Amino acid sequence: ATGKILKQIEPENPSHHHRCYLNKATDRYILAGRRGVEFIDLDSGEVLWHSWVRGVCRYGVMPANGLLYAPPHACGCYITAKLTGFYALAAQRVGALGTAVPVERPQHGPAFGKPQSPTIGPEPDADWPTYRHDASRSGATGQAVGLPLRRRWQTEVRGRLTSPTVAAGRVLVASVDQHRVVALDADTGQTVWQLTTGGRVDSPPTLVGPWAVFGSRDGSVYCVRSADGALAWRVRLARGPERIVVDGQLESVWPVFGSVLVRDGVVWATAGRSSYLDGGIELCRLDLETGKILGRTPIYSPDPETGRQPPQYGPAAMPGALADILSADEKFVYLRDSVFTGQGQPTEETQPHLFTLTGFLDDSWAHRSYWIFGTRCSLSTGCSGRDRKLVYGRLLVTDGSTIYGYGRSNVHWSNQLEDGAYRVFAGVLGERTAKWVRPVGCEARAMVLADEKLLAAGPPPGWRHSFAVGPQRDRAVLVVLSAADGRQLAEYTLDSRPVFDGMAVARGRVYVALEDGQLVCLQSEGKP
Repeated sequence: ATGKILKQIEPENPSHHHRCYLNKATDRYILAGRRGVEFIDLDSGEVLWHSWVRGVCRYGVMPANGLLYAPPHACGCYITAKLTGFYALAAQRVGALGTAVPVERPQHGPAFGKPQSPTIGPEPDADWPTYRHDASRSGATGQAVGLPLRRRWQTEVRGRLTSPTVAAGRVLVASVDQHRVVALDADTGQTVWQLTTGGRVDSPPTLVGPWAVFGSRDGSVYCVRSADGALAWRVRLARGPERIVVDGQLESVWPVFGSVLVRDGVVWATAGRSSYLDGGIELCRLDLETGKILGRTPIYSPDPETGRQPPQYGPAAMPGALADILSADEKFVYLRDSVFTGQGQPTEETQPHLFTLTGFLDDSWAHRSYWIFGTRCSLSTGCSGRDRKLVYGRLLVTDGSTIYGYGRSNVHWSNQLEDGAYRVFAGVLGERTAKWVRPVGCEARAMVLADEKLLAAGPPPGWRHSFAVGPQRDRAVLVVLSAADGRQLAEYTLDSRPVFDGMAVARGRVYVALEDGQLVCLQSEGKP
């Protein structure tokens, strides 16, 4: 009535601009949007920082029903820590902070300690035993692919499929939303066995020795015999039995990615979603033969005493981590750009490696997300100050000396192509210039390097603007290029678009998981 100032709260740091949406308020807090969502206590003036969650442009967030609703957005700041998607967030439960994680003992199945005899395991040089072929997630194999290719078999698995893994005469793929892992005979495509878990399996099993090991969104890791699917052991890595609804299905609050990392007889997996939510993420190590938990490394970004995020003043980068499929080289294990020693301890040391800003399984191709071969990422417009030593792309594969990619940039972010069109490219790692850059006859949604050939699969260019309907709109092609100079060597029609990153090459055969729920195997009749 009078305009008299009743209370004034000074901002802690006014640098950078406010986020591009309006503030909101409840009867206890102002919900400011300077960095993400800052809860300003109207009584005390205390500021509770939540820079790792923010709202969509113009609209922002919505406090209602005792929850905070955060719609999806396109901002690239804090991309390694911020939540992506549509979230409903609740206040932390009283007593949840610091709760001890129960030590889970593995549940043994009929195959425990009983590998098939004789033991037939993967041959890494010939097979494709894990997600993207190897622990470094290179997407490359020394196996040659002959031409011309013909269809050896095509099998309807049904559902939304993962990429396949191939070893010891088996092709394994998961039907994500049906919670099924399916094993096919590599020669005939016939179903050999299938197994259903308590949640989605979002990426393919890892094949090692006689075993297939994989995680599930039910919060557990499973080890089964690859020959017949018999359970050897199962262990829950989730901190508790709590569930939430994700895209219409129940999942553990602490899910596990399907594709686990296995090295030197140890299974590595993460349980959790964000280092800021529900006690954070745990990096777990398990014994391959027994399922015994060897160690758990907490990845928790808030202050361990208060459970609150420290103030965040920088505009582009902040501490934090999001769960993803792990990768590794001979020295370190990587969770995106977070680095761990062979004993699971965090370290500031690092080496260039292949990772993604928004996770290996993110198929959205948001305009501020990339695949990267490098060490660190931070800025909304690139990484490490648009470092020309880094390589960016929508998809990347590498043989360790040359890197191949598909994207709108000419190898490096700062060499943006003028027309904005997508290309395939090749460049020598560590050098600043491309070996070659060429247009390609598809929108590459899957790509594999097979010895001297680069395979790319996807819908024809311009399909998003096509008026075609039905099978014509679903049409896709597999394009074979020369790795030496990018020349197109062959092109084959696929019945449906490939699932994202859904291709593997093993023993001269090409396996492609399709969006219509089918898995196709192609092979040459002649020598590679």
